[in-house]
Amino acid sequence: MADYNLVVLAGRLTCDPELKYTEGEGTPFTKLTLAINRVSTSRDGSYEKTVTHVDVVVWKHQAELAAQYTQKGSRILVSGRIETLRWNTTSGEKRSKLRVRAERLQFLDRRAVSNQEVASDLVEK
Repeated sequence: MADYNLVVLAGRLTCDPELKYTEGEGTPFTKLTLAINRVSTSRDGSYEKTVTHVDVVVWKHQAELAAQYTQKGSRILVSGRIETLRWNTTSGEKRSKLRVRAERLQFLDRRAVSNQEVASDLVEK
């Protein structure tokens, strides 16, 4: 059986997206943090709310659209794949973390700009 790496998440942005560009080629990207709420029932019958924060990176034209059409609190749906980041600290310790590399974003909020306008913007580029 082949390996399969797909993740689909829906949640709210924890801060405004900040569009940046890579140094070498000038490729646009933005880093997002998605807050995903979960409500469950504890053993005593009370409700417990937990929040999971997931780091997401968005590249190229979708990064530009995310910066233009979303803000802190915006609801989005992300589909993509999990990737591992690895680095060494200044003291030589190895570190790593997981993040989602977005392949597709869907804006879930109703806004003045319709999803059809965003979709047509995607097709043009």
